[in-house]
Amino acid sequence: GAASLLVVSCVGLLAQAPAPVKPVPGTLVEYTAGQSAQGKAAYDQNCESCHGRTLDNGQFGPALRGSTFNMNWAGGTVGDLVQYISMRMPPAAPGSLSAAAYAQIATYILQQNGIAPGKTELPPDATALKAFKFPS
Repeated sequence: GAASLLVVSCVGLLAQAPAPVKPVPGTLVEYTAGQSAQGKAAYDQNCESCHGRTLDNGQFGPALRGSTFNMNWAGGTVGDLVQYISMRMPPAAPGSLSAAAYAQIATYILQQNGIAPGKTELPPDATALKAFKFPS
C-alpha cells in the first residue's frame, strides 16, 4: 500500500548523497557556524519529529536536504524559505518561534545542503533574504 511505497521512497532517498546547493553568482548568502548550531538545536526541538533527525528521513514532512529539497526550492529564495517556515511551521503552532529562530533553522538547512558558513550572520528579515536564490 501507500505506507510501503513511502518506506521504499525514503530508503531510496537515504541511499543518495545530497548534492551540495550552489549559490547563484552574485547572490552570496552568509551565515555563521554559531547560527547553524543554534538552528540545529531549534530544529531538533521543533522540526525533527516530522522531518527526521537527518532532515531527510521524516515520516510526516518532506526532506529538507538533497534532491527533494532542491526540487521543491529550485528557483526560490532563502527569503521564501524563511517566510514559508515562519508562517506554517511547526504545524501545531505556526509562527510561534522568534524571527531569529526561524532564520537559524534556515541556516541549519543551508548547512545541511552544502552551503558552508561564513563570517556574517544571516539576517532574520525574510525580505532581505530574497536576494539569494536557490539554483533552478
